[in-house]
Amino acid sequence: MLTPVKDLSRAVESIHEQDGSIIFSSEHGTLRITVYGGNDVRVSYAEGTEFRAGQADYLKLAKPTQVTVDADAGAYYVNAGELIVKVLKANASVSLYKNGMKLYAESAKADRELVKFDALRLKRNGRIETEDIETRDGIKKHVVSAEREYYDSFYETKTFISFAEDEKIYGLGQYEEGVYNYRGTTRYIHQANKQISLPMFISSKGYGVMFTTMSPAIFSDTEYGTYMYTSADRYIDYFILAEDSYEDIVSTVRRMTGSAAMLPKWAYSYVQSKERYETQEEIEETAAEFVKRDIPLGCIVLDWMSWEDGKWGEKIFDKKRFPDVKAMVKKLNDEGVHFMLSIWPSMNECTENYAEFKKEGLLLPGTNVYDAFDEKAGKLYFDQVKRGLLSEDVESWWCDSSEPITPEWEVLKRPLPEKLFFDFKERCMDSMYIDKGNGYGLYHARNIYVGQREVKPEKRVLNLTRSGFYGSHQYGAVVWSGDISASWDTFNKQIIAGLQLAMTSVAYWTLDIGAFFVKNGREWYWSGEYEDGAADPRYRELYTRWLQYGEFLSMFRSHGTDVCREPWNFGDKGDPFYDAIVGAIRLRETLMPYIYSVAASVALKDKMFIKPLFFEFPEDSECYKDLKQFMVGDSLMVCPVTKPLYYGVAETSDSDKTIDVWLPKGAEWYDFHTGKKYAGGQLIKAQATIDRIPLFVKAGSIIPMNDEKGKTVLNIYPGDDCTFTLYNDAGEGYGYEEGDYSLQKFMWNDDAGKLSSAETGNAEYKVNTTCKIIGK
Repeated sequence: MLTPVKDLSRAVESIHEQDGSIIFSSEHGTLRITVYGGNDVRVSYAEGTEFRAGQADYLKLAKPTQVTVDADAGAYYVNAGELIVKVLKANASVSLYKNGMKLYAESAKADRELVKFDALRLKRNGRIETEDIETRDGIKKHVVSAEREYYDSFYETKTFISFAEDEKIYGLGQYEEGVYNYRGTTRYIHQANKQISLPMFISSKGYGVMFTTMSPAIFSDTEYGTYMYTSADRYIDYFILAEDSYEDIVSTVRRMTGSAAMLPKWAYSYVQSKERYETQEEIEETAAEFVKRDIPLGCIVLDWMSWEDGKWGEKIFDKKRFPDVKAMVKKLNDEGVHFMLSIWPSMNECTENYAEFKKEGLLLPGTNVYDAFDEKAGKLYFDQVKRGLLSEDVESWWCDSSEPITPEWEVLKRPLPEKLFFDFKERCMDSMYIDKGNGYGLYHARNIYVGQREVKPEKRVLNLTRSGFYGSHQYGAVVWSGDISASWDTFNKQIIAGLQLAMTSVAYWTLDIGAFFVKNGREWYWSGEYEDGAADPRYRELYTRWLQYGEFLSMFRSHGTDVCREPWNFGDKGDPFYDAIVGAIRLRETLMPYIYSVAASVALKDKMFIKPLFFEFPEDSECYKDLKQFMVGDSLMVCPVTKPLYYGVAETSDSDKTIDVWLPKGAEWYDFHTGKKYAGGQLIKAQATIDRIPLFVKAGSIIPMNDEKGKTVLNIYPGDDCTFTLYNDAGEGYGYEEGDYSLQKFMWNDDAGKLSSAETGNAEYKVNTTCKIIGK
């Protein structure tokens, strides 16, 4: 008869305090409970007794909160004021209570899992045979055979979680499938084109969970169990965030991982891009046309192929097509326009840039990609940027392909998600560091930021990038959602993707307005639905609605291939699409005092630029549904038009061009366009003609706006007492870090109908304002 081999006991044998943490020891391993700020609990579990250094070394933590410990027959209780952490004596499983209410629990029936393994990596100076694969992202190297070497030992881990039956789970990053509530699903958490992954979720019960792993991970809530799996960690490590509001959860993660930097003020204006401007002359002519048509433009972007033919990734300009970039940038600046350039982490072998990295041994092994994790490599990368591009007065960066491993881009048909996960994981093991497999974009952004601040501290860093992680925004990084395809379905799913990413703490996000791919190609990812491009009125309608949505993101940017994206490609003055597009761009400028003040609250107070409705109205059950509505700041509710109303549908009059809008409970609402006031807690039909995106302002709000003469008007929406802090600064540089800005706090007393104000900071940036009371 077979004899079962029993695992080491998980029963708690002893407890003690160490450096502010409570340590629970068992035969199998060690549980460490640390409370921070009275609301947040760090749960760490190691096999044996050692918590090895190096886990989550990116964290910025305050001192632990003092706690006491009580016990009864079945459990220990770590007391921290409103919070109580319950640790079962039988197996050290953890649950969390706040004010006597159970918020979170590990499974009491399934033990944590840790499986140790030795990580092998391609031997940097050993034998590595590769083959080149042509992709839309340039040449990718695929390892055929190679020598490998040991570089560290890690654990694959599983933490089993017990959710309430009616609990909803959000977050986990940005994904293209459009899932809003992750209950009953499996989510593969790894970086990819069109996918930005973070192992953090928000619960409808009012708490968040942030795993600190940087390795590829899996969230699963299926018949196989509810758990978070991580590929490579030194021990299990996560935070339970039990803050007083959803937004406070996000703010806490920002403070722990790095607060957002302020972007240059012009970055919040309209950004024009396409694949691609081929010459300096074309860029100059395009900017001049914006000026001629009096269309606001903050930035114009040069996509790939700025280099000489065949020299992919070389940080130089092709002088035949771009003979005098310095003069071009000056001309743009004189017109009030700024310049962004696409740069890549990969380099063709024929380039001088590649030769430098190869000579120094600073490429990721088996690839043509620089090792962003290595400080010396990061300095060399930016030195090349400085020599070839910054010297030409390039103002901002578009760091493309910053995953940088994208096996999904090498095949014609879409692989299964689990195959993509394990392909990504295998290549991380070979060429990167498996424990940092999701972190390349973070380190790449750091290298750009540190390099530029050393040589051009008077210019704020702006880095548009396709991948990121916790804290990327501290380096001036704006992530975007990759190479998506044009359809109403994609548009709907992108709204969800942006909100999910915002819930995982990422401050700045944008997308390709109108989608990157408009037409249909043979590759699985080239799946647009509009073969006639802008000649198809169905696409013009979709593009217009997409742009009206995009004007409320932190970066308002149009980009893509197949169709040129300048407004005049969708008609001319008097055409309803052209007029609606130009109207949306002008509305962004009208709202700039509000937009820039919200941006300042993101950087200075760790607030959110966009957020789902339930963050602002947690008592309204409707707000937890996938409504496609969201808040910009605390006051403005955006209601994108997510279906065709003109083309591909039955013909109707303008009066029938409406969408359903939910007005959340707990507030009254003003129609931004008409000033009409509505009670909250109702579903209404909102006018949505092609020139209008439904917008609503919460009663008891102040929205500062620029009028036609450029003067700032405080639009007051009565209904409750309120305050608004108007922010202004130099718009460039980092003086704001030392308090070089103006804050004008306006206070509305609703009963008295009076506005008062208080001012602090640098009076040089004070904004002269007038006041308008809506509805009076």
